[in-house]
Formats: sequence, structure tokens, C-alpha cells
Amino acid sequence: MENLKNTEIVEVSGGNPLLSVGVGVIGTYAYESVGGKEGIDTYLTNSYESAKSSIRHWKKRFEDFFE
Repeated sequence: MENLKNTEIVEVSGGNPLLSVGVGVIGTYAYESVGGKEGIDTYLTNSYESAKSSIRHWKKRFEDFFE
């Protein structure tokens, strides 16, 4: 197995390794703050239902306008 040099690690990580770790920590915090998988699923379900309701509302207004 070949050992990587620090410059090669920086090239692979896309920059500063501390920045990569920081982004990982922030991403994990954001994921947990919204409730994890359950929170994301709930948000997506609510968003979908809201979009359906909005589409029905505007469709009815459009149809009523041209009657």
C-alpha cells in the first residue's frame, strides 16, 4: 500500500482538510437539527401536500376566470 503525502491528501479532499472536516460537522448538525430521516420525510410529505393544494387552488381560480 502506498502512503499518501500531505499535498496528495489536499488534492484529493479538494482543499484544506480542516475545511472538509468542518463541512462534515456542519452537515451532520444540520441533518440532526431537522430531525434526521424522519424530519426530512415529514418535510417532503408536507411540501408535496402543500404543492398539490396550491395547484388545485390556482387551477380552480383559472377555470372560474374563464367560465
